[in-house]
Amino acid sequence: MFQLVVGELDLVLGRLDESRTFEDVLMEIWTVKDLARRRDELARFGDQLLEARTKYESTKSYEEALFGAELSAEARA
Repeated sequence: MFQLVVGELDLVLGRLDESRTFEDVLMEIWTVKDLARRRDELARFGDQLLEARTKYESTKSYEEALFGAELSAEARA
């Protein structure tokens, strides 16, 4: 996840089905007192992040196939 550029990371986080910010979700999980439950919540949130990244990469691949390199980050720089 940390290999993504900042703009891409923002796009991935924007795909989360959360009405709360990334920081709020992490803080809520971090303050769970029961360690086993905290681990479960972190694992669940990690799965949500991976799913959001997969959706983003799928959309990115589709757009690149549809529009070519015109929309790539390198072309815009």
